[in-house]
Amino acid sequence: MFDGGVALNEVQESVLRCPNCQVAMRTETREGIEVERCPQCNGLWLDYAELDLVEDRVFADDHAKATLVYDERSSSGLCPRCSTTLHAFNYRGWNLELQMCEAQHGFWLDAGEDERILELMRQRQKDLDRSATAEEEWGQFVSGLKSRSFAQKSRGVLDKLRAPAPDRPSKLVLQLPWRKRFVLFWRLFRDGRVPFLAKLVIPGILFYLALPFDVIPDFIPFIGFIDDLFVAILGLWLFLRLTPRAIFDEHIDRLGAEIEEESRRR
Repeated sequence: MFDGGVALNEVQESVLRCPNCQVAMRTETREGIEVERCPQCNGLWLDYAELDLVEDRVFADDHAKATLVYDERSSSGLCPRCSTTLHAFNYRGWNLELQMCEAQHGFWLDAGEDERILELMRQRQKDLDRSATAEEEWGQFVSGLKSRSFAQKSRGVLDKLRAPAPDRPSKLVLQLPWRKRFVLFWRLFRDGRVPFLAKLVIPGILFYLALPFDVIPDFIPFIGFIDDLFVAILGLWLFLRLTPRAIFDEHIDRLGAEIEEESRRR
């Protein structure tokens, strides 16, 4: 009797229970990956290395996937393996909340979130391709400037500024209040998913504005600041152009939600 009781306890302890429903989960194989699924809420439990395997189905470049955990905070669910409290986080900075075991036993995905992960990885691939294309266009533009006079360079830059961007992110920025515009650029600058080349533009603008000499001397009233304004506008436009649109839209949506919330509080 004693041996049978011990065996029963071991079987009960080996059963993984859903963090949401506390019912026993079933082991399934999806695309060659063994996962535990809750039969009641259809959530999935992935062992720690299995999340990477899910991502690799559509995007296998680990170095380009961006930081995994953003805005980590406590959650209410318990780890199916060690029963410690799970921690919620924003998956790779996107607006997708996952839960993980702090002891790295695994990740909890609510129903449908595995497909959402695949969608985001596909979007990440598109963003990187778009960024690479923008960097190549910028390199060609800079090479072309080297063969022109200053007047020709200025006209070329102005033409690029006048040309509407495909998605017009600059128009969305202009619709924001002044304070929110600074918040937007600051958040984009700190976002780990924004390409490094794009982030170099911001310190480049500040460096030019801090130079002791200018193309047009500052002591000339009003006209002396035209070159500074020109460089600032060009630099911010280039920063937006090099920033993946999906990341830009995400921050715009967050700011829009914050503005609506502030309006309701007034």
